[in-house]
Amino acid sequence: MRQLSVLVLALITLVAPFVRADKAQSENKASDTTSRPADGGEKYALLVGVGSYRNDSDLTGLKYSESDMTNLARSLAEIGFKPENIRLMVQTDITDPRFKSTKGNNDQYKPRKENIETELQLLLDNKRREDLIIVAFAGHGVQYRGEDETVYFCPSDARISKKDSLLPLSNVFDKLKNCAAAKKLLIADCCRSDPVETGRRAAYSSVVGSVTRLQKYKLPESMAAFYSCRGGESAFEDDDLKSGVFTHFLAKGLRGDAAQNGSIEITALAAYVRYNVYEYVRKKHSVAQTPVCQLNSDEMMVLGQVNANKLTSLTSLTKSKTGVPNQIRRYIEPPSAPAVTETLGYASGFGGKVICFDTKNGRVLSESESGKSPAYMAWHPSLKYMYAINEVADGKITASSIDPKDGKLTRLNEVSSGGKSPSHISVHPKGRWVFAAHYGDGAVSVFPILADGSLGEAVQTLATGTQAHQIICDPSGKFVFVPCIRSDYVAQYRFDESTGRLTPNDPPALFLAKGTGPRHLAFHPNGRFVYLMNELNNTVTTLTFDLVKGTLTPIQTLSAVQPSAGEKIHTWSAHIAVSNDARFVYASIRGLDNIAIFAVESRSGRLTLQANDNGQNSLKLPRDFALAPSGKLYVANEGSNTLEMFDRAGDTGRLQLQFKLTIEQMKPTFIALMPKP
Repeated sequence: MRQLSVLVLALITLVAPFVRADKAQSENKASDTTSRPADGGEKYALLVGVGSYRNDSDLTGLKYSESDMTNLARSLAEIGFKPENIRLMVQTDITDPRFKSTKGNNDQYKPRKENIETELQLLLDNKRREDLIIVAFAGHGVQYRGEDETVYFCPSDARISKKDSLLPLSNVFDKLKNCAAAKKLLIADCCRSDPVETGRRAAYSSVVGSVTRLQKYKLPESMAAFYSCRGGESAFEDDDLKSGVFTHFLAKGLRGDAAQNGSIEITALAAYVRYNVYEYVRKKHSVAQTPVCQLNSDEMMVLGQVNANKLTSLTSLTKSKTGVPNQIRRYIEPPSAPAVTETLGYASGFGGKVICFDTKNGRVLSESESGKSPAYMAWHPSLKYMYAINEVADGKITASSIDPKDGKLTRLNEVSSGGKSPSHISVHPKGRWVFAAHYGDGAVSVFPILADGSLGEAVQTLATGTQAHQIICDPSGKFVFVPCIRSDYVAQYRFDESTGRLTPNDPPALFLAKGTGPRHLAFHPNGRFVYLMNELNNTVTTLTFDLVKGTLTPIQTLSAVQPSAGEKIHTWSAHIAVSNDARFVYASIRGLDNIAIFAVESRSGRLTLQANDNGQNSLKLPRDFALAPSGKLYVANEGSNTLEMFDRAGDTGRLQLQFKLTIEQMKPTFIALMPKP
């Protein structure tokens, strides 16, 4: 099944109370309840589908983009959009008699750039605050190198070599923002597959390519945006569905599958689409496609009404204060939930101290104790509790509460870690379990988190391999991985969230060459790729992750050390992480005392070593580091008792030292940035 390079943009404006209906409408009130938004106004839609392009466009054709828009038009008609208010712009003949009034077969309605801009302006002019507006595009989307956040829609007359023949979505955003309608929802189905014809890709590789990053746009109040997948993922079309997967479930949800008490509300619709798209693609293609909804409003956004016989089990869900079912709010990712801009820095180490510092200037906010030798830490998703391994022979774990003012820790309890010399700790994504790995005896243990944030005794301890140095879940929390340095493998487990028990996966481990020394893993933001830091031979292995089986497969291994960086110096690698924008992978190299910087190829996930950056010769045994949402990089230098903050250059990923904080006798082995409570 080939991937669908389709960009669907739908902006929906919801409305205020009904104006008084005229006499004829009043007489037909009972039969007209679905023809208007639940709280008043008229409904309008502009739906644009492009399936083929001019011969010299250098763009590939699309299979279902036009039929997707026709299907969306039918769904909108079922929830109360009058057919005469739906403008359907496609290249093929419109056979549905309900939409003949749109004149879609006329040349002026063909989806060329000038026609689209004209119809968009006509649609948005002279609208009332009460009106509901949908604008949808289905076709290729591209980005030009150097404009990573600018997305262009390709009309039917587009030529990829001529940027001015394309339609910048930023222009569409601005027009919709200025429309008088009060509330808007943006739905964008942005594909990550290459829109350029196969034979022309080499010519354009340095100029233009597929959409790899979603358009950044500050949503006005009461506007929302719904995207078909996360950055770096691919949106799929499917011959069995005869549709794009995203549009298929979007249409089904609109027709009633996502209804609550007869209403189609945007957060419920988003939850329905997100779950079904993810599960369908995961089962069929073993990769992730994860629709994302951003919402800058706490109000219920009702899109339309369906007949009572179309109601689903969603009607019985308990609701939050905003009226959104609690069971589905976790599927929604609202941008009004502000992006993490403020963080608390935490650092700890063999010296016994735990400090919390201001990530802007390095000022120490508090100093705490968390047991002896707190070598690694992890916080609870609620940001109320912190858990630290105590790396001593008879390992311990200390649980603490977090003061939201200054990050100071207050001890809750201490339990045996279940093994010798624990090396790593992590918390399950849902906040019910804590995992610990042990360097001393290779054991891993699972602990329940009690109601007050303290830990219960281990529910399971089992042997994995020699010198286990990390234990982490995949993003879903269904699978667990343990790199074992001296065993030269990564143990693979399934995790039962209800019992807290691990069972070996099939195969039970990813086996690597002798002397590799796997130490730490890091997941790519799209969940499809994983990067493995190998301590003993200073290499990084790129892996693909099977979302269904929960297993890893290597596709690339390359050195983390450039030949010119110092071949005769003893080196041993430590930590690895992926930048938030997924453009770079960073790995710390002790001995050489630098940070290896890799560029990420967005489609394949493969790496290219760009540099070994020594941070202006300031690094000294950089054991751990953390990447901030702002783009900063923070390093814990075990060899110099220092913490450092670096700026990262956006185009190269290179480092520029900003501040250094010295903590005497700390021997820092851990540094992390926790969102500020």
